[in-house]
Amino acid sequence: MKPEISDEENALILEALEGEPPWMAVAYKVALAQGCRLKEISFNIHEDVDLGAGKITFHAKQEDVFTTKLVPSNRDLREQGKVRSWDHFGNASREWTRLFRKLGPGHLCFHSTRVTAITKCARKGFPLAQALRFFGRASSSVHEIYQKAVS
Repeated sequence: MKPEISDEENALILEALEGEPPWMAVAYKVALAQGCRLKEISFNIHEDVDLGAGKITFHAKQEDVFTTKLVPSNRDLREQGKVRSWDHFGNASREWTRLFRKLGPGHLCFHSTRVTAITKCARKGFPLAQALRFFGRASSSVHEIYQKAVS
């Protein structure tokens, strides 16, 4: 089970990202807001983002595609004149491992952003059906594994 990112760890990560390549900050902020996997965050801003409808389409693993509500941080990417949010490359997850080891919270990994986003929604009382749509999940049992103890 992947750990949730605490508020203190999040502050450390955000501070450290200021000295890292810009793609890492984009990936982290989108993942923390949308609960996406690392590869899903590499999206075409013009084709996958519909500002008028406030929707974003993610291309998930195994050719699954899901459309969900657009969060404000993704709106900013278009204003920066980019075509893609960032260009995914094979060693991207290793860069995250390197950063997490450098910071000290060695128990974290990039997928912890997904756990954190799903857990925060559960704590806020989002209805299960709404959360499943937002995070691109078809099964409530798979979705529930991501939630940490919600109090």
